[in-house]
Amino acid sequence: MFKVVISPSPLVGSGRRGGYDYHGSFRDNHGYPPFLEERKAFFDQITERGVKDVYLVGGDRHAKYHTRGKESRIHAFCCGSLSVKHGAMGNFWPDKEVTGLVDVLHDLDLNRTGGFLCVDVDIADEARRPIIAFTFYDPDGNKLDGWLFSNKVKLRERKSP
Repeated sequence: MFKVVISPSPLVGSGRRGGYDYHGSFRDNHGYPPFLEERKAFFDQITERGVKDVYLVGGDRHAKYHTRGKESRIHAFCCGSLSVKHGAMGNFWPDKEVTGLVDVLHDLDLNRTGGFLCVDVDIADEARRPIIAFTFYDPDGNKLDGWLFSNKVKLRERKSP
């Protein structure tokens, strides 16, 4: 089955371009120094124990994005802020220190939309695999984008028109 880890601090990582100093920074999460050692230990344990179908959901970044660890291949989704007022503009890309650690697959807040992330799990019957869906919505409940996975195999990707 799926394992969804919910954390206020990003574990795969991403952060605001150009804002990584120690004063008012985005170095407060496990995607950047000084917490890379803890990040590595977390992902090493998942790998060593053979844990499969792990997905991460985080918050506290004020932007909606989807990243994946380059080594762990674990997908992470950040829910963003509900209101447009508290949303952050995009540019959530790794800096040179962590470029080799994370793929930024989608940055939904290039225009600061606000909204939320919905996670749906369909426990399948014997004829089909279980499915987990991660869907971003704007504050009014309109779908923005989403991803559908089944046992670590991405079945399809939905994109906004």
